[in-house]
Amino acid sequence: MAGLAHAVALSGNQGEARKILAELLARSKRGYYPPGAIASVYIGLGDKDRAFQWLREAAEQRDQFVLALKSSFLYDPIRSDPRFPDLLRRLNLAP
Repeated sequence: MAGLAHAVALSGNQGEARKILAELLARSKRGYYPPGAIASVYIGLGDKDRAFQWLREAAEQRDQFVLALKSSFLYDPIRSDPRFPDLLRRLNLAP
């Protein structure tokens, strides 16, 4: 669902993406949902602050999504943000 919400947000339908995001956030309150997946939706929506909030949570929980930070195109929109290299260093993924 996170991948769908990310794609829908990038297509310009932010309202629909936010509906899907609301369901993901509800699921995350009822049980585990990968914080990195939620971060990807916020990236698609262009909300860098919330994306980094969820990426920090993903790092703390050792979410598998953080393994793709260096290579996945999903993170291209936030690579230029100064918080991105800090996150990579925190995860020992910096070159």
